[in-house]
Amino acid sequence: MLNSARGSGRRQALIVRIATNAPETQTDDLEALDRQLDLRAAFGALSAADQEVLALRVWEDLDARSAAAVIGCSRATYSMRLSRARRRLAAILRDSPAPAHASPLTLGTTS
Repeated sequence: MLNSARGSGRRQALIVRIATNAPETQTDDLEALDRQLDLRAAFGALSAADQEVLALRVWEDLDARSAAAVIGCSRATYSMRLSRARRRLAAILRDSPAPAHASPLTLGTTS
């Protein structure tokens, strides 16, 4: 139960980190915000197991051996789970529709 609670806390912290990561330049503000919102929604659409393996890598910055020990599986199993979670996240991002609030002006700007 404690492991589950820690995992839930890490997932929530990662969602907050993704959502509050401020864009660096003003010209890219809308584009960066769109990417952050897309990523947050895509991450939230993943299963709890996928969120946990991604959080261990991205948020906790654990290597495969350490992350596998946290989950209680082999390094190879963790690596496969991470690979599959990344593919599912990429598929969700790829299949997400363009933001409704994006205007032709913001889409056509270059920096």
